Amino acid sequence: MILLFFALPMGVGAVLPFLPSLLRRNLGLVSAGVTASLFGLALTQIPRVSDGRPPVFSFDWVPSMGVNLSFLLDGYALFFVLLITGIGSLIFLYSQQYMAHHPHRLKFYSWMLVFAGAMLGLVTSSNLIVLYLFWEMTTISSFFLIGLSDREEGSRWNAVQALVVTTLGSLTMLAGFLLIYVTLGTFELREIWARASELQESPLLIPTVALIIVGAVTKSALFPFHIWLPSAMVAPTPVSAFLHSATMVKAGVFLVARLTPVFVGVAQWEVTLVILGMATLVIGGVLALRQHDLKALLAYSTVSQLGMMVALYGLGTDLAAQAATLHLMSHATFKGAMFLVAGAIEHETGTRDLRRLGGLVGAMPGLAVVATIAALSSGGIPPLSGFVSKEVLLDASLASSGVEGWLLPLVLVVGSVITLTYSLKFLLGAFFGSPRYATQSPQKPSLALVLAPGVMAVAIVTIGVYPALVAGDLISPAVAAITQRPADVSLHLWNGFNLPLALSVVVIVAGIAAYPHIGRINDLLSPATTRGTFVRGYQATVDFTYSAVPRIYWHLQNGDLRRYVVVIILVVMALVTAGLIRADGPPFSDLTKDVDLGVLDYGLAALVGLGGIAIIFRRRRLEAVFNLGFVGILVAAIFALYSAPDLALTQIVVELLMVVLFMLGLRHMLRMFNVSAARSVVALQLVFSAAFGALVTVLLLAVLVTPQHPSISPFFIENTEAVAKAKNVVNTILVDFRGFDTLGEITVVAIAAVAVFAMVRAVRERG
Repeated sequence: MILLFFALPMGVGAVLPFLPSLLRRNLGLVSAGVTASLFGLALTQIPRVSDGRPPVFSFDWVPSMGVNLSFLLDGYALFFVLLITGIGSLIFLYSQQYMAHHPHRLKFYSWMLVFAGAMLGLVTSSNLIVLYLFWEMTTISSFFLIGLSDREEGSRWNAVQALVVTTLGSLTMLAGFLLIYVTLGTFELREIWARASELQESPLLIPTVALIIVGAVTKSALFPFHIWLPSAMVAPTPVSAFLHSATMVKAGVFLVARLTPVFVGVAQWEVTLVILGMATLVIGGVLALRQHDLKALLAYSTVSQLGMMVALYGLGTDLAAQAATLHLMSHATFKGAMFLVAGAIEHETGTRDLRRLGGLVGAMPGLAVVATIAALSSGGIPPLSGFVSKEVLLDASLASSGVEGWLLPLVLVVGSVITLTYSLKFLLGAFFGSPRYATQSPQKPSLALVLAPGVMAVAIVTIGVYPALVAGDLISPAVAAITQRPADVSLHLWNGFNLPLALSVVVIVAGIAAYPHIGRINDLLSPATTRGTFVRGYQATVDFTYSAVPRIYWHLQNGDLRRYVVVIILVVMALVTAGLIRADGPPFSDLTKDVDLGVLDYGLAALVGLGGIAIIFRRRRLEAVFNLGFVGILVAAIFALYSAPDLALTQIVVELLMVVLFMLGLRHMLRMFNVSAARSVVALQLVFSAAFGALVTVLLLAVLVTPQHPSISPFFIENTEAVAKAKNVVNTILVDFRGFDTLGEITVVAIAAVAVFAMVRAVRERG
């Protein structure tokens, strides 16, 4: 059943191009039907999850590496599933009209469904590697949706920016997951929760925390990685509402909450998340005040609200988890509604610029009502859901200890004042005041464009007036899943006269008072909050990648073969020396105790040594090549002497081919070897060569004194059927047990084939 949540939308997304023409004309309704059916399925699981019997699924995928296809529909996963499918259904319904004439509508619906499936797979995953795979699927689908208008340079550039920032973050996060595996030997979330104390006592704790936080904050666009989210607003409004407000950007928040039981009490985890969250709350809010584009304003406001949620989850307390979870749901409804309102305004007026809007309440009264409910909920005005969630947020911040006990409530109050101010800017600037010039006369939006945000507005009012509707069966199981202990959540619109209520009154009064002075506030804060600083930083990184890195590459890859060899030798020497120093191997005594050496053995060894020395003093390349082949033949003789005729024959064939290939190569590369070098350089190269030879000798001696298994054949025979589930031992050895060896051999053959092709083509081109 759990598999259906992500398999159904992804499967439908893949087959959309093959649907009958009637269905292809109604892709919005088809997609809404898919997500609505999953929403209904999720609703049926509420009683089971509330009773503490969450559905689970597990299949051994790569058990030797701890990677299993395991999924868990606990309270928090179910909370997100309902959020994704519920909001998704409304947005798909909205897009039926909004995307009706878009040239890329088929691609839009396919990737939107793939994204929905990837997000559902992410939130239900209980294995960190599986979670990472779905995490990257959301990144890839987001990339294609942001760059939907792929012929526009701005869309492509912004899509690449989002891809680069979030992918670098996700790879960093993957490194953190691997450190967890190194410490605990498992990727399973339930095992990690149970063994959190072991991880917290590990010396790898700090790098693990740092790497995972980077992945979470890049995905959720927290400071200083917030630049990609506003740029992503070039995507169509349904994409912005679904991915970049309600779901995908909350993946980082989801991860922080999922790992709360693992890192609760870890100061580095809590302090970092609280500081980053508070900074993002204020910076994102101030940047939202500066915007005139409706979607840009909403993008920065989303950044700000995500910072608030991360800060609260970072506290790790039950009340903070309750507050952040409730606000996450509240934010998804009011911000999703505001994005859809912005899209309807642009659809009917041709602009999103607040300087060219105003007075739309007359032309769009229904949309104005919806916008009023959503904006006031965003600002924390009673009796709406935003007021209830922010009351709990303030209560949780006041209950925190240490510096957070006074600093976090103060920052939340300041951030909430800013939130109300930009919410009023959104509402009053678009719908009230005197009408301003627009590219076309405002038209009354169709019912389809009002219905979806209207349903969200109804949810905002319902949850605000009756918050107990979601407290027992939705918020309580979610909080219990986050904290890994029973939770009893009680929510009310009216909690009496208390400090959070007093702070809410202060926020409302200050926000209303600050609205008329937005321009002056922006002028005052503009030097500290300009987005250009962060954009220039990203652009400098891109420029370095495209210009400086190639210059460095061409400096290193300058065609000097001797330099290449020296670098390779130095690196290998450093790695092998470090390995030998760390190894607790036996001394090289008694190495020849059981070895009976004769005159022939010493003679061949002496000839090989003299042949190698002779190569150095050869002045003609032809003589050096034949001398090298002579050394190879002597090595083949040693193989034959020690009962390895197969290796001896192989060595002979290789040496003959090497002589031929060297001659062919030298014919075309004579100028490369005519570069003269100073005597000091030659002497240094001799030192490197001697040191490398000595190191290889020591390494071979270390291998010889290492105890070896008498025979590996019984292992292959015993485990071919038991482990590899196969009958043919030889095939199993090549494909399974020695798969990397086979891959290496195939790679060598492929490289040789390419080299031969290049040489033949070069001869043909020269006539």
